[in-house]
Amino acid sequence: MWKIENLTKSFGSFKALDSISFELREGRVHGFLGRNGAGKSTTMNILSGILSYDSGLISYKGKDYKNIKSQVLNSVGYAPQDHHFYEYMTAEEYLGFLGKLTNIKGMALKNQIDSLLDFMNLKEHKRKLIGEYSGGMKQRLALASAIFNNPEFIILDEPTSALDPEGRAEILEFIRLLKHKGITVFLSTHILSDVEKVCDDVTIIEKGKILISDELKHLKHKYIKPVFDINIEGDIQNISSKLSEFSWIDEIKISQDSMSVLLKDTEVGRVKLIPEIISLGGIIKSYNPREMSLEDIFTRTVKGNE
Repeated sequence: MWKIENLTKSFGSFKALDSISFELREGRVHGFLGRNGAGKSTTMNILSGILSYDSGLISYKGKDYKNIKSQVLNSVGYAPQDHHFYEYMTAEEYLGFLGKLTNIKGMALKNQIDSLLDFMNLKEHKRKLIGEYSGGMKQRLALASAIFNNPEFIILDEPTSALDPEGRAEILEFIRLLKHKGITVFLSTHILSDVEKVCDDVTIIEKGKILISDELKHLKHKYIKPVFDINIEGDIQNISSKLSEFSWIDEIKISQDSMSVLLKDTEVGRVKLIPEIISLGGIIKSYNPREMSLEDIFTRTVKGNE
């Protein structure tokens, strides 16, 4: 659907995007990951038409985006991270206001509003002031606004940030429903477990450069290594330091009285890890082998680029 090639954007002397290239495939949910200032919002603002770009090529369904920009934007929905509502309005009034801006009138507008509020589980709150909405309700209203024009493609910038677990679960379910409707979703988030739940493809950006862009299942298969989460009683700093000297250990992360050990050599590590910890005076309270998570992959990829 979208093909981005060697896209560059600078703000003065600061290069926000440095010749980035990746693709967004139709009918899929694409996770866009990066630390604050990595270039996520800049990229999204370019695709949504808010920002221009300096150089590179953006193609939409095989055509140059610059030549069909107004046409493309009619089929794009955008929910920015910081959405601003007229909080003295009700949800019904706010969506009605959007309808007037897009020249939808009469029964067509009423039906569109009722359908969206029903889809977002806001129908029973449609006459409640937006200023009285919870964070989750406002986020659902932001999604309703983003799909008001029945877009083929929707951009969601940190849609689950600042929400409680119940609110996050609701938004993720709506993202699944959007995909089921055939809408392509471009999603940025710092909550990597959310990406694993809903995304088909993942792109990681760091300091304006693309580090990885692939299908999530391919990414996990390519980088998969066993991780051992071990809860230890003893001098965990000293144990970690000693273990790090072994060639069959790749990386150790410590958190209070536990450590996560990533192995280079699985066969050797499975045999030697526990005996070595015991020999160093550690008392093992729990031991849990697992596969690398997306957070592990993200951390290692970004760290490797520093």
